[in-house]
Formats: sequence, structure tokens, C-alpha cells
Amino acid sequence: MKDWFRKILGSGPTAPAPAAPAPPPVPRVDLDDERLPANARAAARGIAETIDRLVRQADSSAFDRIVLSELVQLRDEHLPKLLRSYIDVPAEHRKEIFKKTGRSASFVLDEALAKMRARVDALSRDLAQSELDAFANNAEFVTRRYGKIEDPFG
Repeated sequence: MKDWFRKILGSGPTAPAPAAPAPPPVPRVDLDDERLPANARAAARGIAETIDRLVRQADSSAFDRIVLSELVQLRDEHLPKLLRSYIDVPAEHRKEIFKKTGRSASFVLDEALAKMRARVDALSRDLAQSELDAFANNAEFVTRRYGKIEDPFG
């Protein structure tokens, strides 16, 4: 009976809120795509392989998860978008980039990949720092505990 009154009065059960639209898909790029310059293909593969290695090696600390999320975003979003944007510019129009920047499109691509590589290397060092610190502390402990090792040649 309540439903009948709601229908008449126009106040029916509230419909569930529509789901938020899914984010647009990240453009997939074949790192061996021949439309990319050979040096860019090699650089992109190197970046992706390094990130894959770091993801496999990292522990589950909060710091590592933050760094890893940035690395995964770089690999899965930023790198493909950069490469796709280069591929999407028709080869005959890439000279327009030179007119605007004074540098060729492939040079600009190489610069961007070098910046990504530098960031991956910095994040790799950040991830390794705790292991480096632990190693240094253990080596120092052994030296304190067992004394300086005598140099047999000195």
C-alpha cells in the first residue's frame, strides 16, 4: 500500500546513484613499434624493465608502496602516453615541432625519456637506501664486534 501512495505522490524508492564513469583507458603502446626511433624503443624498454624489476624486488613497507605506485604510474600511464603522442603525429608533420622548438621530434622524445629514466633511477636509489643503510650498519657491527681485519699484505 505504501508503494501505491508513493507512486501516486511521485515519491518512489530512490534509485541508486549512477556509477562514476570509468577513467579513459590508458593508450597501450608496443615498445617495439617501428614508428618509434630505435633509441627511443630501447630507452622505453629499459625504463619498463627496470620498473618491473623494482616492483618484484620491493618489500611491502609504506614507503615502498608510495614509490612503487609512482613507478607503476610512470610505466602504465605516462610512458605509454608519451610514446603514443609521438606515434600519433604524422611523420610528415613532425618537422613542425622543429619549427616551434628548434629541436626535432625525436630529440624531444629522447629528452623526455631521459627525464623519465633519471626519475626511475632516483626512485630506485630511494628504494635501495634502506638496504644500503642496513648493509653499512651490519658491516660496522662486524668491525666493532670482531675488530679490524688485518691486511696480510700491509
